Amino acid sequence: MFTQDAGALSCFGAGMQVFLDEKLAAETISGESVKLYHKPGPTQLSIKNKAGCAGGDLRGLLLDLKPGYSYSVRGYRGAWDKAEPLLTSPEPFQYRK
Repeated sequence: MFTQDAGALSCFGAGMQVFLDEKLAAETISGESVKLYHKPGPTQLSIKNKAGCAGGDLRGLLLDLKPGYSYSVRGYRGAWDKAEPLLTSPEPFQYRK
């Protein structure tokens, strides 16, 4: 699950692009969440600002995806409006039906 922080002040509320292993997987708008699915194993999740916002470079983190677990990543704008990904609490948790 990827969630972009809500906030119109930063970069006029512009959206973000979400990449899995350098392939565009989703685009979000301010405050939106998307569910992404990927096979288990090491995966690079990267984000960047859409439009002409400052800090348009890719920023990422490496996730070691385990079968049966769910991960939550938050996208926010840090210093100079650069998109920053953050693995949120709780840590990856086991998915149960």
